[in-house]
Amino acid sequence: MRLKSLGLLIVFLSLSQLAMGQAAYKFFSWQYSPVGLQAVQAVGLGINGSGAIVGTITPVGQPAAPVQGFYRSPQGVFSIVSFPPSLLGEPSGTVVSTYLLGINYQNEMIGTVADSLTGNLHAFILSAPGGQFTIIDPPGQTTTLGLGLWVKNTGETLGTGNAGLSTDFYIRSPTGSYQFIACPTIPSSTQYPLAFTSINDHGNSVGTYYNPTTLMPHVFTRTAGGHCALFTDPTGAVATVAHAINDYGVVVGSYLDSSNNTHGFVWDPTLGFQTVDNGSTGTTLFSIDNEGVVLGQMGSGVTFYAAPLSTASLGGPSLTNFGSVPVGQTGAPVPIKFTNPGSEAIVLGVPTIPAPTGAVNGTFTIVSNGCPVILTAGQSCSLTVKMTASAAGSISNVLHLDSTATNAPSQVQLSGTGS
Repeated sequence: MRLKSLGLLIVFLSLSQLAMGQAAYKFFSWQYSPVGLQAVQAVGLGINGSGAIVGTITPVGQPAAPVQGFYRSPQGVFSIVSFPPSLLGEPSGTVVSTYLLGINYQNEMIGTVADSLTGNLHAFILSAPGGQFTIIDPPGQTTTLGLGLWVKNTGETLGTGNAGLSTDFYIRSPTGSYQFIACPTIPSSTQYPLAFTSINDHGNSVGTYYNPTTLMPHVFTRTAGGHCALFTDPTGAVATVAHAINDYGVVVGSYLDSSNNTHGFVWDPTLGFQTVDNGSTGTTLFSIDNEGVVLGQMGSGVTFYAAPLSTASLGGPSLTNFGSVPVGQTGAPVPIKFTNPGSEAIVLGVPTIPAPTGAVNGTFTIVSNGCPVILTAGQSCSLTVKMTASAAGSISNVLHLDSTATNAPSQVQLSGTGS
């Protein structure tokens, strides 16, 4: 199947052997669980500076079902993204496989759509959530495997018009002009051609080539000026896979060790190479933003984002009282505000209220979450909670909000009375 060519989106990257930079990372798991839909496997492939995430969802146990894209807002609200079949000349109501692969700071998204009539793939750009789709295949090419790989914050995109041909990778400007890029000085196997996978706002890109003799993957980099260079595999790595490079030149991906275990990694030009996988084998990091937040998946299928610990503390109340609510009724939602008074960003997890135990006179429920994944310095956010009284008497529970803050996790005592 042509769709298997999307495996080219996984690039094998070799990194310089540098000193370890051991930043401590905090991991936050999340999952896609839409109401009313069948079980799906979600993979997050791109994250931007506000914490918005894009990726793909695949129905479980239905190999012939179309893959669809998803957008997760910074507040954790999901929406399905499906490419309009009419733009491919297909009948209305047709669901075509849509792969969302990246998102920039302006919420422009890039991806690939599969034409169910021809089996061809086409690169596209989506202007914003709920916005306009535009196919961005280069003109004048016989495009059978077009892949949209990366979208810069400046609106330029990285893609290929015919995946598998090393000369067909391009940078497309927002006005629609194309610059084809290559690294002819990099040796590569004819069986596994050289491939680019990510580009940053400075025009620096990363990709993979395979040694023609050993067929082992290695990394190359290309500067905006066209200079291509090789990196050396880190000690102990059998193969290394990279997926993204941010504007500071930090690269993320995964590597395979000699025991056949896969680990996530972050490579920083100053700090060097670091394993980032929370002790779980089978981990891959797919994306990184300029705040250093990484997006990945563990071998168990758990999806997560992670970030280095912050030096800032998270401000918020220690107690919120909901007053008295008549039995059988629900009180008005009460806002709970959190603030980042520090000088650097704090990454937030998903707020939770555990199920009550023992004698229960009522419950607390999160109504809305206005807190983004990334709370920048000086920023505040609020979530709202409601209390429902089921019996007369005191009602209590605790709101938990984990984060990268120095005082994490934040715990807010919730109290009220059923009357």
